[in-house]
Amino acid sequence: MHIIDKKFSEFVFANSQGQKTKIYLAAAANGLCMGLLMYSLTVGLGDFAETRQVSFRALIIFALSLAAYYITQKWGGELVASSMQRGLISIERRITDKLRRMDYAAFSETDPEHIYAAVGGDKYGAVMAARFLLSALSSIVVVLLTGVYLCTVSIPGALLVGATLVLVLKLRKIIDEKVAARAAEDGEATDKFTSSIKDILEGFNELKMNRRRSDELFESEIAPASEKKSLRQLTSELLRMQSSILEQVTLFMPLGLTLFLLPAITEIEPNNLVKIISITLIVIWPAYMLVQIGPVSTAAASTIGRLQEVEKKLDAASLEPETVDGVYPTPPSFTDKIVCENLTYEYKMREGDKEPFKLSIPELHLSEGELVVMRGGNGSGKSTFMRLLAGLTIPSGGTITVDGVDKTEIGDANYRALFSLVMTDFHLFDKLYGMPDLDPQYFRKWVGVLGLTELFTDMKKLPTVNLSSGQRKRAALLAAICEQRKVMLLDEVAADFDPYFREKFYREILPALKAEGKTLFVISHDDRYYDIADRIITLSEGTSV
Repeated sequence: MHIIDKKFSEFVFANSQGQKTKIYLAAAANGLCMGLLMYSLTVGLGDFAETRQVSFRALIIFALSLAAYYITQKWGGELVASSMQRGLISIERRITDKLRRMDYAAFSETDPEHIYAAVGGDKYGAVMAARFLLSALSSIVVVLLTGVYLCTVSIPGALLVGATLVLVLKLRKIIDEKVAARAAEDGEATDKFTSSIKDILEGFNELKMNRRRSDELFESEIAPASEKKSLRQLTSELLRMQSSILEQVTLFMPLGLTLFLLPAITEIEPNNLVKIISITLIVIWPAYMLVQIGPVSTAAASTIGRLQEVEKKLDAASLEPETVDGVYPTPPSFTDKIVCENLTYEYKMREGDKEPFKLSIPELHLSEGELVVMRGGNGSGKSTFMRLLAGLTIPSGGTITVDGVDKTEIGDANYRALFSLVMTDFHLFDKLYGMPDLDPQYFRKWVGVLGLTELFTDMKKLPTVNLSSGQRKRAALLAAICEQRKVMLLDEVAADFDPYFREKFYREILPALKAEGKTLFVISHDDRYYDIADRIITLSEGTSV
């Protein structure tokens, strides 16, 4: 029977940096000190019973063992706590590193909620369990020492106390396993309720405008999800309460059985019976620690398991190599053309589809220094093509070359270093990361051009909240411009601009970027501004025409 969850203990020792032996030594020393504390109490009681005076030898043993107990507990506690923290930090860093290096296809299928729950969740319970680990290990030492001592007093008494403690641990383990088995279902019920709350927060305007929609969502989704979550949590809590009550009740079983059963099954001296009861009374605390470590270590193992599951899924994805010695991707030389030939991409089948939608580009080129506009209806594949051109998405077939050199020879990371882009699902960072050589004057110039002077006063700290949709788009465009890469890919950037700034974007900003030597590929529905383009490409039902 495992008192301590194996996955939990293995994780702690695996991250102890070779200090596993020290942890065991600290636990053994701490258990020995606790045993000496108990011994000093029994000696003190015996001496007082005989002499009616305080036992100074027992007092000295008590004081020294108490001081040593504090020192060994602190030493061992620091070892196990630092091991747990080191392990958690290590796996969190690995996960976030692998997450940013995974390929786009795998990333697009990743469940963000699962990542947030595992990496961003509270891990205090796991750290607390590490503290319990040392106490549990030292408690095992105390229980073994107590067993040896009880055997010298009464073997039947030692067997009775030991059997009772084993029974307590076994009963607690059964209940804890039931609680653990419900954890996944409890989590699903909680996730369902959280999802319904998300509908309120993100769909507030739509619900406010339609009371019937609001009522139907509340009655059919939110209220049932809340009730189901509450019922499941209540059932689990009742199981935990049952476990706790059993724990409190059964810890007194050794005392009762020793006092009432032991004299009935074997002859025992009254003095020895008193010794057994007094020792059993003292050993209840270490036994309590052993009872506690089971559920605590299981919960910690669950936290560790979620992190390991996430990392395992990331390992299954295609990961880019890590940056070594500050050597970053180098964009290829681009002085002539980027050419896409027989480029295809097949979408996954969706419900109701007779066959998967397929993007097919027989030939498309982008010449250095030109401004190309791509147009097409919704769902024609424009954004997908832009991701293919940017090197985010891997094509199903075909080739992409830069000045005659195939993308596979250039390398994916080097190829992507040629582009800066603003997609429709862009994200704003609070700093211009990855631009150590950005000229402050260049930054201020474009902040002014984009009408963001009052908001963007410090290039090291950018506002990301309390911005209108148009300001957010301009901020994203600013970040892309400041990367100063040769090719800019812009997907419906002007969609959220007011009429004045939309005019400025097409008539002033794009020509200014082109004058700087940038090559521009712009997805746009604004046909009144198509005259600025050197070429217009039309995409219809996944094919360029």
